[in-house]
Amino acid sequence: MLQDVSVHRALAMVKTTRERLTRDILYAQEGAFITVRQSKKSTINGIPVADVEREIQGNWDKITQLTHNLRELKLALINSNAGISDPSALQRMKVAGKNYTLAELIAVSDQIYGNKKSKGIKDMLLSKIRTEYAQAIKKVEKQHDKIEADVKAYLNQIAGSDKQAMTSEETQKTIELFHANGDYVLVDPLNLNKKIEELEAEINQFKLESDAAMSEHNALTILKVDLTTVD
Repeated sequence: MLQDVSVHRALAMVKTTRERLTRDILYAQEGAFITVRQSKKSTINGIPVADVEREIQGNWDKITQLTHNLRELKLALINSNAGISDPSALQRMKVAGKNYTLAELIAVSDQIYGNKKSKGIKDMLLSKIRTEYAQAIKKVEKQHDKIEADVKAYLNQIAGSDKQAMTSEETQKTIELFHANGDYVLVDPLNLNKKIEELEAEINQFKLESDAAMSEHNALTILKVDLTTVD
């Protein structure tokens, strides 16, 4: 939605939006984008799974909206600082499906996608969700291994007792019951692994195309410079 924003306010909004994004990504609580639950339970720490999934989706939507706002504010300020009232009339280059002036492309590269010197917002987000996904998978696998050890110990205890030996069918049912009651499953409304793949592809495409576009611009653009001859 288009809004009228003064340059002074836009500068302040860039600062606060960047700070919010940094805080909500780097310092997000564990489970902000994916978590786990015990398979037999419909709550996580007493909270219904549906509510947890809504919160995770809300966290992602907030990051997406703030990133959009940061990009739009930076582009508007770039054009304002250059004294451009109608940026549509400027020469543009197409990168990752969008058209940018050179100044806009540099600003988006620095703020959103990052460069060799610093990470952009999407770089930080990718690192965060990679870490969260790996941690969640590790929890599921670790719990599975624990249940395997528990059921093995139980079956060995039964085998060493005076009780009648379990049939193979009873043994299999016991193993399944242990896992059904104890295993962890992912709570993953975002399908986070797919988000990781999409974000990786988006960042790589943008950086590849922006580098090529800027190199082409620098090679083909001719400057008119009033130079004096020096003997």
